[in-house]
Amino acid sequence: MEKYLEEYGRWLASEEIQKDSEIYEQLVQMRWNESAIKENFSRYLHFGTSGLRGIMGAGTDKMNVYIVRKVTQGVAEYMRKNFDDPAVVIAYDSRRNSFEFAKATAEVMAGNGIPVYMFREMTPVPVLSYAIRNLDVSLGIAVTASHNSKEYNGYKVYGSDGYQITGDVPAMILDEIDRIDIFDDIRRISYEDALLYSICIYVDDAIIQGYYREVRKAVTGRIKRRALSRMNRYSMKILYTPLYGTGYSYVSELCPGFEFLDSQIEHDGDFPTAPYPNPEKESAFREAIRACEVCDADYIFATDPDSDRFGMAVKTPEGFRLLTGNEIGILLFSFICETRKLQKNSVAYRSIVTTNMADAIAARHKVEMKKTLTGFKYIGEKLSSLDDEGRFVFAFEESNGFLAGTYSMDKDGVCTCLLAEQMIGYYGDILEKLDKLYRKYGYYVNRNYEYAADPDRISDVMAKLREEKLWENASVTDYLDGVYGFPQSDILQYTLGDGCQIYIRPSGTEPKLKAYIFSKGKTYEDAERIADSIMSDLVRMIEGD
Repeated sequence: MEKYLEEYGRWLASEEIQKDSEIYEQLVQMRWNESAIKENFSRYLHFGTSGLRGIMGAGTDKMNVYIVRKVTQGVAEYMRKNFDDPAVVIAYDSRRNSFEFAKATAEVMAGNGIPVYMFREMTPVPVLSYAIRNLDVSLGIAVTASHNSKEYNGYKVYGSDGYQITGDVPAMILDEIDRIDIFDDIRRISYEDALLYSICIYVDDAIIQGYYREVRKAVTGRIKRRALSRMNRYSMKILYTPLYGTGYSYVSELCPGFEFLDSQIEHDGDFPTAPYPNPEKESAFREAIRACEVCDADYIFATDPDSDRFGMAVKTPEGFRLLTGNEIGILLFSFICETRKLQKNSVAYRSIVTTNMADAIAARHKVEMKKTLTGFKYIGEKLSSLDDEGRFVFAFEESNGFLAGTYSMDKDGVCTCLLAEQMIGYYGDILEKLDKLYRKYGYYVNRNYEYAADPDRISDVMAKLREEKLWENASVTDYLDGVYGFPQSDILQYTLGDGCQIYIRPSGTEPKLKAYIFSKGKTYEDAERIADSIMSDLVRMIEGD
């Protein structure tokens, strides 16, 4: 018998699963469909560099409570072997089953004798990052699939320094997970008993209040005296949407002057009017744009369901224009540099796939710009080891992740709402400010490309790119060689003339190949033409066969 059929049979025969009507019904429905059984049971959902992410449903390759228990048992084994007095804090977002998965995580941790701090309500991941260090726990776990569509959920693991796990830790946890039988090796007690015996306790409100204080301090601290007189000079109407996620109560506390999109405030894991709740995408703003016909807002702010990403749309005579993560980043970075008192040895961070324009702004203000691999956890890793936190100015990545303070080691969409509100009050028309920055530093354009395919196809494409030169006049840097002091990574970097760069890598969370194109021109149109030409070459190479 094929192994996937054997595993399916184990699930079908499990008395516990037979009591789980939703999962058991899905198993019964696939009884005579071997291809569906193979798809759902031929492998286990992969525990990657930061945790899990997958479609919810029945099977070993799906997000469900049984996979969460198995993974948590592996995390617990890792904690008991590597910490003298392990403890964990758990947060969750507004997605379907997020609370159930968080409860399952707490039950297994408690069953292994590991004290648990649980947030009472749905919580942004930057708040979790803040709590990890302030509660002095070993790890943090966030049940979230970030900006993915409603079918997905996930499980992010954070280290004791407050950023998602890096280095050898994911492999060490995976090694523990692989040793565990999904039914026989799980130690757990009920959530109610965990609370009764105080193995699980709720996070105190003092943590939330501390987070608010640190965010306000990060945004309002160290402002130059001459800049203070210009703060809040312009009064603009801002409409905010949490995209059904965790951000509303936090943003309403910090930014009470906002208008709020009522139809997307209530927590709803089906995301009915924003099927893809990603503030990088125009589709996430459609409901808010329609609402602006009534409230007549000048700006729209949005955060994703776990509130780490921030997006912004600006009203123009032609309609609302969505800014890219790079555009938001250079505006916020320039604003901070212009209005804050900076130390002589100030430092900022960006990922390698974030616009080079940030380097020019940093040089102008005598700020050292340091680069990291893709993923905000690498920024958090560098930031946590900074010798003097007063040196830190700003960090951002092109995928709409921004951080303005050291209270969190992960990107923070909530704080960015407050910072962007302050920036708008200072500049008024930020599109005019953006144009001034382009005229000053040069016209930079970025394009992102995604190619969805199965993992084997993606591996084949990366191998082909390494064998064949995509652009004859390009210098190629292969990050598998461990360049620039980074750990080995499956990334190819192409450097063309005139400041153009291309990065190509497999996604760490989805079956996709991702490419980032950066061009620079004498005019914006010139930079766009160069970027479009590079994009055509890239699509032809990857999809042509």
